[in-house]
Amino acid sequence: MVFLPKKLNSEGGVVPLLLLFAAIGLISFLLISDTFNFRDKLFSSLFPKPSSFAQTKVSPSASDQILVKFKNGLSDKQKQSVYKLYGLEKKDNLKQISVDLVKVNPKAKDRVLEALSKNNLIEYAEPDYLLKADDVPNDPWFSVEWHLKDINAPTAWDINKGSTAVSVAVIDSGVYSQHEDLAGQLTSNGYNFVDNNTDTADKTGHGTAVAGTMDAATNNGKGVASLGRNIMTMPLVAADSTGAMYLSNEIKAIDYAADNGAKTINISYGGSVFIQSEQDAVNYAWNKGLVIVAAAGNSNLSSIDYPAGDQNVIAVGAVDGSDNRANFSSYGTGLDVVAPGVGIYTTNTTNSYQADSGTSYSSPLVAALAGLIFSAAPNLAPQQVTDIITSTAKDLGDPGWDQYYGWGKIDAYAALQKATGITPLPDTTAPTVSITSPTSNSIISGIVSIAASASDNVAVTKVEFYIDNSLHTADSTSPYSDSWDTTTFANGTHTILAKAYDSAGNIGISSTTSVTVNNPVLDITPPTVSITSPVSGSTVSGSVNLTATASDNVSVSKVTYLIDGVYIGESTSSPYSVAWDTTQFSNGTHSLVANAIDPSNNLGTSAIVTVIVNNPLPSPTPVPTQTPVPTPTSTDTTVPTVSIIYPLNGSTVSKLSTVNIAASASDNIAVSKVEFYVNSSLTCTDTTSPYSCSWKVPGAKGKKYTVQAKAYDNSNNTSSSTITVTAN
Repeated sequence: MVFLPKKLNSEGGVVPLLLLFAAIGLISFLLISDTFNFRDKLFSSLFPKPSSFAQTKVSPSASDQILVKFKNGLSDKQKQSVYKLYGLEKKDNLKQISVDLVKVNPKAKDRVLEALSKNNLIEYAEPDYLLKADDVPNDPWFSVEWHLKDINAPTAWDINKGSTAVSVAVIDSGVYSQHEDLAGQLTSNGYNFVDNNTDTADKTGHGTAVAGTMDAATNNGKGVASLGRNIMTMPLVAADSTGAMYLSNEIKAIDYAADNGAKTINISYGGSVFIQSEQDAVNYAWNKGLVIVAAAGNSNLSSIDYPAGDQNVIAVGAVDGSDNRANFSSYGTGLDVVAPGVGIYTTNTTNSYQADSGTSYSSPLVAALAGLIFSAAPNLAPQQVTDIITSTAKDLGDPGWDQYYGWGKIDAYAALQKATGITPLPDTTAPTVSITSPTSNSIISGIVSIAASASDNVAVTKVEFYIDNSLHTADSTSPYSDSWDTTTFANGTHTILAKAYDSAGNIGISSTTSVTVNNPVLDITPPTVSITSPVSGSTVSGSVNLTATASDNVSVSKVTYLIDGVYIGESTSSPYSVAWDTTQFSNGTHSLVANAIDPSNNLGTSAIVTVIVNNPLPSPTPVPTQTPVPTPTSTDTTVPTVSIIYPLNGSTVSKLSTVNIAASASDNIAVSKVEFYVNSSLTCTDTTSPYSCSWKVPGAKGKKYTVQAKAYDNSNNTSSSTITVTAN
């Protein structure tokens, strides 16, 4: 890693003497190379993005847990009946959006999700998706903070340098709190949702780089400056030590930020599909006055990641120093703005600095700008802040909005100018609300859906439903709906009323809807169910039909089958039969149970039937006869050629930094590998071009190191290239 001084801005600053020579070297290189584009192409070939950033998006999910949202108004008993019906176990509740995190057997996960999607008591059931970090590899040449001047940060700071009363939640891998440029920049109420404790130490380094981009201490004579300056970072750990972030942890962090004083949320993670529970969490935060910012993604595809693609989220793409879309930045419908995202110099977990690229580092620049706007004008609504950022952006690409740049590149100075000239007007307009279901004078029975439409000049925060003038339930996300179990009410006429609220406390009231409840006598009798095949103690193999008899005083809605608690399938008509593929289970004894449920949600369970699975074991795969290796007809005696490209011979490297050693190599047939040695010790081996190696420079200042690259071909011919560098 080559360390370079921060650029001077209108606040002034001191160029560290120890970094001067490195700066001269970089300036010389820029004069020779002429443009940022030249550097982009050169180092993209030397240090390509890893295969995990391929063009195809994938969205893996947790194998043993899903997210379930019941329709409003259901009792705990009704919910537990549904869980028992499918062999599920509630693990946690995301209370702000009324979603349960549910444990499911991995063998039955897909079947359970399909069954729940057809259950009339369920609003939605979704996988607990695994989100990826929007990041690309470090590029050691992008170590100058060109991006701050590029978005007019120095002149913006003349208007406002940020307030410590404003915090931005960074939902990521944690933050290294002991860094010289981050100590004192973090709130005391961060939280770890992976380990369920208050330890917010960074697990991968990604969160520290994001936080440094947004909120590194500025004008302190150390390291880097940041757009956010005096705003605070709320570290929320939702990604584990592998960098993986499950949707459920992201939702918990969004809800926590909304409930614990954050004004802005930055999410530099994303997935490839729309997820309703994620949108619900975003809406919850938005309705509480937060601005949510997310990275568009680094797949170079014409579709942006989620949550960037959700409503009420500012989606951010990346541009380089020439105002060109970064070659990794995703684009398309939903993109709002772009910000610098190539060679962003920021903090790392070794109390040092590094240059990073990716929409992961464009997004926190926009989050920091939102924080500055809230610092200058604390009473603005989220939509006002969003409009300020998009309306003051520098138009790039086609005039107006386009799919590659959104509304353009953010301009911090223009945004703060506009923000300080806007006076938030008092909101005295009440929302409008009307009941859409059930219709007036209708006759209803059983569990029915109550729905309402509501709108407001700013935003609707919640809709309450009243039955006979008593509060029944409330919904904070559109479409506003509720389930009403009419069997708990007397037959006859009842009234339904809806009240809509906005953040200013204005209330809109719907007209009253009258309905007639007409239920049969309350049914509290559970069905009886008995497994008829296979019989207890029998031996089974291959595909087996599970059958049962079931009866009820009213009717049986369905029968489900569980093997060792794992949901197998269900049947809605007699004979209640489901096919069971026994080859998916191990040989041995297994327990079979059938559950029957009636229209009133009464649940009956059969006696346990024990069966013995006995499938033939698969035959061992024969070992193929190896074909003798033919004797080569000619001998390769030509040695490969190899040359170290970086670092340059005689150059200096910073002690305790990580240096990417790069080499080019060729051969008349093929290069099999390149070994990298430092002072005759093998450091690493690379078998694919371009050949590179990461070397952690020891801490001894002034020490010289001999760096050697040794190339081999398939005939074991070899050649080498050697340089020397000095640690500084």
